[in-house]
Amino acid sequence: MVQWNDDKTTASPHPAIAEAMNSPQRDRRKKAFETKRALVKIAQEELAPKMGRRFAETFLTCLSCLDKTNNTFGAESEILDENGVLMRV
Repeated sequence: MVQWNDDKTTASPHPAIAEAMNSPQRDRRKKAFETKRALVKIAQEELAPKMGRRFAETFLTCLSCLDKTNNTFGAESEILDENGVLMRV
């Protein structure tokens, strides 16, 4: 999620990521969500054509694996340890 300069010696964040990172938002949690939204958008629009559909889907799954709406890894009750502690990767 970087862009290289013309001679391929220096990389900088994708403009959408840089915008989210440089947001005037002071709340760190909200700023993190802005950055995540930028990453998801880039992955959906630009990653598959460059890296392939399977890689893009895997990347998106990693970005959203802890989201309440993501059931890729099964129900939360299926990933609790014997003490009821949620095991996360």
